[in-house]
Amino acid sequence: MVYPCMFYAGVLFIYKCENEFNYEQWGCASGCYQNNYVLGTYDWVINTIVPSVIVILMNALLFGRVAYQKYLMKQTRILNKNKKLILQLLLCVVIYLSTWFPYSTIGIMLVYIPDNELMNNLYQNIFNYAVYVMPLLSPFLTLITLSDLTKKRSQAVEPQAALIMKSLRTVAAVANR
Repeated sequence: MVYPCMFYAGVLFIYKCENEFNYEQWGCASGCYQNNYVLGTYDWVINTIVPSVIVILMNALLFGRVAYQKYLMKQTRILNKNKKLILQLLLCVVIYLSTWFPYSTIGIMLVYIPDNELMNNLYQNIFNYAVYVMPLLSPFLTLITLSDLTKKRSQAVEPQAALIMKSLRTVAAVANR
């Protein structure tokens, strides 16, 4: 908690630079320290890419550790029961990777090629929002993998054709009596 506060206080308040505001763009300006190649690259790599990689690696290590422990304990049957948990973990990693990796890559490319219009448009119109959509999708990914919910959902939804066929069978059964 101390490092981000100190870093951003230093680059925003102590680092001497002049912000250029363009009021016709989506975001009129970012921190002017982003125009410095060293500080901009450091910010993107250390504060964005490294935490993303750490989250992905820790999820992979967690999965590997659980699988290895189950293997050592000869509990492969239990591992098969945990497929939903594995699927949930993989879905979270894929969603995290699919949002943060392009965001970070394009962000660091914009430090070195700031005038690329395609990258600017992708960054400002798509990936800036994708990062905020990822936490909103996480509960739905969890709901998808819950077995109780899928059973209830499949029981609750019954196609109209099935209802018609049931009523026709009861009519036919009554007529045959």
